[in-house]
Amino acid sequence: MLLTDTNIPSGLSFAFWANGTQEPPSAPAILSPSSSDSLPVFDLLPVFGWHSSVDPDPFDSVVYKVEVSPKSNFSSGFVKDSLSDTLWSLSDSLSFGLRYWWRVTGRDRIGLFAVSPVMISGLGNSEMWTIPTTRISAISRG
Repeated sequence: MLLTDTNIPSGLSFAFWANGTQEPPSAPAILSPSSSDSLPVFDLLPVFGWHSSVDPDPFDSVVYKVEVSPKSNFSSGFVKDSLSDTLWSLSDSLSFGLRYWWRVTGRDRIGLFAVSPVMISGLGNSEMWTIPTTRISAISRG
């Protein structure tokens, strides 16, 4: 039955939602391993954690992709996609003494996405920084 303003029963109300423009989710915020850790990172099977992305589109959901790589361009390493949780543990061990880059991407149902800042973790020493993704190309492997 098509409801119009002339045949809606008295006291009955309806709500609807209209979304004129799809928007991407917010970038995930890194929790751990974080740049505020003051101790060296010795865990070769770390648990990666981040704050949830928020999608401004009502009723939209977000899944995550985690990338961990010994290369700043993420051309190799570990990738886990379509995670609904905000924690992920590696199933294969990292190599001791290597520097690793890692980031998290939040993606909504239509494919819009946002990427966290890139974290650099120096395993076996206390190096750990947050750098903007636009600066990745300026990092040299010296």
